[in-house]
Amino acid sequence: MQDDLERAAADAAVHRLIHLVDQLMAVAEAENRRLASGFPLVRNEEVFRKHELATEFERWLGMVRNQQLVLLKASAELSSDLLERVGRLEQVLAENSRHLLKALACSRRRVEAIMRAIREDRLQPIAYGGDGRYRPGTAGGTVSIQHGLEV
Repeated sequence: MQDDLERAAADAAVHRLIHLVDQLMAVAEAENRRLASGFPLVRNEEVFRKHELATEFERWLGMVRNQQLVLLKASAELSSDLLERVGRLEQVLAENSRHLLKALACSRRRVEAIMRAIREDRLQPIAYGGDGRYRPGTAGGTVSIQHGLEV
């Protein structure tokens, strides 16, 4: 009777962990699809949910390390299912990491290009027309201030 209760408790714990792994994989796979399609790196609800799930998964792993008997008492089928899913999760998270590094590099290049454009723009001389108004794009060219006279 005691063994049946322990097995049921262990099976329930493994079921919860499998559900957590499945949720974490789903969120990471969704992020991978978004990043693979070229969308920039953004912090959205998906990222926060992934962080929450990863934190909870780490907590569970710590508990399992401290109480390895939980997995030993669970049914062999559930334990095998959990190990298979954790292996898939490792692959999904490795892919996620690669996508995140690419997106981060892309975001850095975008920021560098914007900063370079701003610096180049600041180096352009300011051009004003004959009426005293700013005329973008006319600096360095000829500006007529009266008929027949060009500067």
